[in-house]
Amino acid sequence: MRPKHLSPFVILGTFIAFLCIGSVSSFAEDGEVVFILKGRGNVFWRVINDGIRETADKMKAKVALYSTDDDQSPEAQLNICLAALARKPKVIVMGAATKAIGIECYKKAVAAGIIVADIDGNVSVEDAKQAGISSAFSVGSDNYQIGRLAAKYITGAAKGETPKILILKGLPGSIVSENRAKGVLDGLHEVLPKADIVAVMTTDWDRMKSMNITLDILNREPKLDVIFSASDVMTMGSVEALRVANHQNKVILVSVDGIKDGRTAILNGRMDAAVAQLPYLMGKRAVELALEAAAGRVHGHTEYIPTPVLTKDVLEHSQDPNLKYLR
Repeated sequence: MRPKHLSPFVILGTFIAFLCIGSVSSFAEDGEVVFILKGRGNVFWRVINDGIRETADKMKAKVALYSTDDDQSPEAQLNICLAALARKPKVIVMGAATKAIGIECYKKAVAAGIIVADIDGNVSVEDAKQAGISSAFSVGSDNYQIGRLAAKYITGAAKGETPKILILKGLPGSIVSENRAKGVLDGLHEVLPKADIVAVMTTDWDRMKSMNITLDILNREPKLDVIFSASDVMTMGSVEALRVANHQNKVILVSVDGIKDGRTAILNGRMDAAVAQLPYLMGKRAVELALEAAAGRVHGHTEYIPTPVLTKDVLEHSQDPNLKYLR
């Protein structure tokens, strides 16, 4: 994919958008770590940003953050990559919008002698290797396992052997989204082989699109039993659709992320469960691993962050120490 031409206004906006945090430090030959993230309007990515920023402050690390405006701008990420390369950092850690964009950025970075790594699992260490790139690490959630955990919850909560289930995916080309959908479908096929998957729809991680698609499906399938959505942001759209259609408490809602809005919806009975990703912990570990990579101590490392299943009972009574990272 060819990057769009960067006008002076785009370049200026790009550099205004990034945040330099922490102080100049002497780690790994005083190298800088650049993070290229996405969706600054998405709470999930804002929490990752917080984990990065606060950890870098504590470790007195030299870190810069860039973000796109939303989750639907893969070419904008590549433009940001070009701007980041000009800083000549020691390490670039990318939360790629798609694997293709991530690989293209990695190739440019490696050619410039920059260490590359992944956050959130869109470009695994193996993906990079297959593209001829050595990635220092990938830190994120096991998204296939997330889907299977959601399927396990659904099979325990759904009534009968033939529930009608809607699957809502994120942005086309997102490995994160595809793996979650595959995990839930595989899990359902094993335990509820007669389940009626009424549709598998792409809603681009967008709340409004999720609301509109859910309303369309409800008009066609008024006896819908379950909605699995690949993110809490999209689930909030389904919550609104169920309210508009007067279907509250008639459909089991299972989501992914465990952001504050999702947890509130669970506690208020508007959502049944969410497989939490702990984005703050993801950001924290990404900084720690990036510093290790800059010092030459991490190569080809894959790390999965815990993904607890949140229900009202868990949120009110669980002693799981990982829940301290919920934000």
